[in-house]
Amino acid sequence: MARGRLAKWRLMRPRFVSSRQHGAALCLAGSVLIVAAGCGNVLGLDRYEIDDSAGGSAQGGNGAAGQGGFGGSAGGTSGSGGSGGFSNCDGISEPNWDIVRSCILRTSCSPFVPNVTVSQCVTLNYQSAFLGTSCTLAAQDCDDVGTCQGYGYAGAACDGQSGKRCENNIAYDCDGNVFLDCGTQGGNCVYYDSNGDNLDDSVGCKVTDCADPNGTQGCSGNTYYTCIDGEGIGAACSAVQAECRTQGTQTGCFLKTRDTCTTSGVSCDANVAKVCSGGSLLEFDCNSVGLNCSDDPAGTYCAAAGCTTEQVAACEESCNGSVMNICYGGVPFAVDCQAYGFSSCRTFEHPDTKLPFALCL
Repeated sequence: MARGRLAKWRLMRPRFVSSRQHGAALCLAGSVLIVAAGCGNVLGLDRYEIDDSAGGSAQGGNGAAGQGGFGGSAGGTSGSGGSGGFSNCDGISEPNWDIVRSCILRTSCSPFVPNVTVSQCVTLNYQSAFLGTSCTLAAQDCDDVGTCQGYGYAGAACDGQSGKRCENNIAYDCDGNVFLDCGTQGGNCVYYDSNGDNLDDSVGCKVTDCADPNGTQGCSGNTYYTCIDGEGIGAACSAVQAECRTQGTQTGCFLKTRDTCTTSGVSCDANVAKVCSGGSLLEFDCNSVGLNCSDDPAGTYCAAAGCTTEQVAACEESCNGSVMNICYGGVPFAVDCQAYGFSSCRTFEHPDTKLPFALCL
């Protein structure tokens, strides 16, 4: 399902944007903004990305929740594996179930728009490609994911409650069933006025003082912030091994890869797809997930043997009851969400690409 050149691989974490700035609560985790009731009044992380202005965008990463998030499911403890079977293309005898598990948990345990689809996460062993995303590789349940990322479903901490509060340096938005751990984000939990009515109606992580106009985004050292009434609400980019900077028209935390490069393009080395984008070398270990490296500039970096680029492009995520049908290297592949502590599967439409993507709920 990875179509289009990886030229702007936007990797952003949950963005809780002040309604003063955008006129409505916006919620994202991934590169997509959506209007969402209840999940947008905490100002948190923003713009974790790698940007290469020379080309188009990687397609299919990130997705859209329905209004108000993904239904408030917190998932549970993962099982040992789901069901699986390839219905076209050849070449995979055994999937990497550890990667499948961690990708399902990383995407489905987040109450925000995920930064990549489950299919992309599995196919590219995506979590290993960036220093700041590898901590979820060993996740066994949603608690592990929340601890790693510093945000997630509030769950029991908000049961029967509404409103927003700071508690033990954690920002809770019980209207959206969301928590943001300010300790992990490098700040202190504070209340702030999100709409200019002189009422503190939101909570977030204060990471610096600022003298910018309200809504201004910037960097203070390696800390990314949005200025609200003299307080910089945001996160330390170092929390996810990222660098705060302005690139083109974007200011934010830019994720670090393990190496740099100078010549844009795609090559295969020992069955590892090496993609040079914006001076960062992304390495997708196709071998680790039983796939073959492809230097196809259209974005088919890891694919199952026998799969054509057309077959890879035609594969789309879907749900059938609790069963999620992902694209494993371009091959339709079924996993049961119940095997990972969830009860159901649901598809959403990506608001940017308009392609379907699936989540366990």
